[in-house]
Amino acid sequence: MKIVANVESLRDALKAVTPFVSARSPKPVLRCVKLSCWGESASIYATDFERSITAKLEDVTIQSPGDVLLPIEQFGQIVKQLKTDEISIETDENNVTIRSGRSKFRLATESPDDYPSNDETDAAVSCEISATLLRAAIKRTVFCTDDMATRYALNGILFSVANETLSMVSTDKKRLAVMQCGINNPEGYESDGKQAIVPSGSLTVVSKALANCDEMVKVYIEANKVLFVTSTCYITCMLMEGRFPRWQDLLKPRKDEENATVSVDELLTAVRQGAVCCTKESNGVDFTFADDQLTIKSQLAEVGEATIEASIDYSGDEITLRLNYEYVQEVCQAVEKGDSLRIGLVADNAAIFTTEDGYLYMVMPMSKQ
Repeated sequence: MKIVANVESLRDALKAVTPFVSARSPKPVLRCVKLSCWGESASIYATDFERSITAKLEDVTIQSPGDVLLPIEQFGQIVKQLKTDEISIETDENNVTIRSGRSKFRLATESPDDYPSNDETDAAVSCEISATLLRAAIKRTVFCTDDMATRYALNGILFSVANETLSMVSTDKKRLAVMQCGINNPEGYESDGKQAIVPSGSLTVVSKALANCDEMVKVYIEANKVLFVTSTCYITCMLMEGRFPRWQDLLKPRKDEENATVSVDELLTAVRQGAVCCTKESNGVDFTFADDQLTIKSQLAEVGEATIEASIDYSGDEITLRLNYEYVQEVCQAVEKGDSLRIGLVADNAAIFTTEDGYLYMVMPMSKQ
């Protein structure tokens, strides 16, 4: 195999596939990516068996077709350090020769026949969602999972498609995050009723792979895997087995609910200041809502106390809830700066944070004892 490729294009493709490589695998073959060049197209494939990606490689001249495995640690560093515009890659026996400008590298490589295959799908598309919205939904739900749960599959995010909406849901039993995403659902797509639990770790690398994508993403939900497909990449993630809690039961209308509105930036600043007198073990903070003012108070005998005030829009009865400050801080970091959060409040009950674009985040209160 021999090709000449654009360095910047190759760098972009490697950035997308590198998170899918099992860098610590005892098998040398899994510490590589597979470069395939046939006909007029070239692509890079990577997998760790739990997830995989095929990224299209642009601006390539194929002088001799073939496949080659490239050790990601060494090859990635070579491409990262190059200051030239073009790179040539040529194989012979068990080695690959890389040339660019006045630099030349010769790396040992494994047989491409030993690399896991990349299975295609013939399933119908379940839905289409913009890459921008998908990344935002992952960011707003991935932190609210529980990798220690045994009864339910809580180390993943539930995908549920119905009525032209993709619901992405996560919970760690102390809080709940739900993102309702509008989707394209052309006639013929098999969507309503489709559900899947996708590992949170897989969605983190999916988000990284789609970091520079601004097009629509086709989502295929199958019996044991979910696929995300764009014009430049093809991503597969194995699904989790197990049950997901009946999260809809938590969202029934609540009697005597009051509502407050607060700036995300102001709330985050106040929470961070209030956390000064907290520890990881003692992370409860009192949030008091009254007369257009939020008062945040934390106190530890061995540390001291902090009282922080912030302006809010609130005219209901005074309500005080003790919440884990980290949980409130995380929702502020998950939404966009400059946005506002609406907070649904009921005494001695969960605080429900919502945004205007379909996001809901519920936090259970802590004991005041």
